Amino acid sequence: MDSNEPTMYTHCDVVDDAGHKLGTVSDVVSDPTTLEPRWLVVDVGALRSSHYVPVTGSFRTADGRIVVPFTKESVKHAPKAHGAHVLTMEDDREMLEYYSLLN
Repeated sequence: MDSNEPTMYTHCDVVDDAGHKLGTVSDVVSDPTTLEPRWLVVDVGALRSSHYVPVTGSFRTADGRIVVPFTKESVKHAPKAHGAHVLTMEDDREMLEYYSLLN
């Protein structure tokens, strides 16, 4: 996505490549150095934990949905979001490994 404004993501529906809804963005975790959005905190449903989904590889549709290259199952099994959404370097590395985004 081409904007680095975190608020443009919040409350947007997140869908997979086929258009199936994965959840809704409740928060955005930005890179502490560049302040660019890095992780979406996606609520996957009532009574379920929120999960981190990378901004990398996502795009916004004309109707405002955010399309990510991940399935609902992969998001549901992704690392769970912490209450304050503050990430350590270890958290970040765990998520990069989970989503196969390590260089």
